[in-house]
Amino acid sequence: METRPKLLLLCAQLLAVFSDPGCEERLEAMAARGPRVLIIGAGISGIAAAEKLHRHGLQNIRILEATGRTGGRIRSQRFAKGLVEIGAQWIHGPSQGNPVFRLAAQFGLLGSDALLKENQKMNFDGYTSANPVIYSSSGKKLSPDVFANITELYHTWLEKTRNITGGGCTPEDSVGSFIRQKIVQSSADWDKELADINMAFLRGLLNMECCSSGTHSMDYVALCPFGEYTTFPGLDCTFPKGYESLVNQMKAPLPGGSVLLNKAVQSIHWNGSFPGEDSHIYPVKVMCEDGDSFVADHVIVTVPLGK
Repeated sequence: METRPKLLLLCAQLLAVFSDPGCEERLEAMAARGPRVLIIGAGISGIAAAEKLHRHGLQNIRILEATGRTGGRIRSQRFAKGLVEIGAQWIHGPSQGNPVFRLAAQFGLLGSDALLKENQKMNFDGYTSANPVIYSSSGKKLSPDVFANITELYHTWLEKTRNITGGGCTPEDSVGSFIRQKIVQSSADWDKELADINMAFLRGLLNMECCSSGTHSMDYVALCPFGEYTTFPGLDCTFPKGYESLVNQMKAPLPGGSVLLNKAVQSIHWNGSFPGEDSHIYPVKVMCEDGDSFVADHVIVTVPLGK
């Protein structure tokens, strides 16, 4: 086996690094000047990372943002005499366990109702308790009693998905396929008309769950980690001055010039040796689409996972 030679090679490489006469000098220099940190993306994650680093004493922070504004998917727009949320709107589960709620309360961005203790204790478990009004595709109003059985089956299996761990599923399994499979197994005594209407209603229930899970389809939601999702108690609330007021408060303490807009990143190189304008050697180099480049000790990537 090649394990021992590989370990010896790794030890030799580490020894070479730490026995480099210039290594200790570079570490001392970095400690003296403070680490240089690049953050890719000025959405709420990037701003939060920068704010926390700055709060803990780091001064050499720079955020590279591809667009012409900060906030990412949080965007509040003035309209007539009011305000419209183009992006995020609600604080779901506004209670002390929710970090967004805590920050909003700390900055004084919430209305008095949102801060009431009784509102923070309300628990909908991610769902409203309103009685549904149901229509068929032909426009006929249907009684909720017709769907009592399928609704109970759906919520029973949805709850069971939250208790499934790695041993009970594969990475390919989805919440949507799991629930459909279990309900089909329970439909042996349904006639065709009942089966058609129940499965149509099931599609509606799964579409509603898409809203809570933030997905286009529950077939895209992995079954194994689904139970890790936690909902906070609290009556959902909004920001009277817009969700973007939270972003503005969080970025306010950052040093001037920390955020560079219209800086789309093209590539990130790490574990290298890149000279900086201050004659120091940095392990990270970020190249932008406009030809600019930036070197740093660390890089934090906060871009969206995908489109």
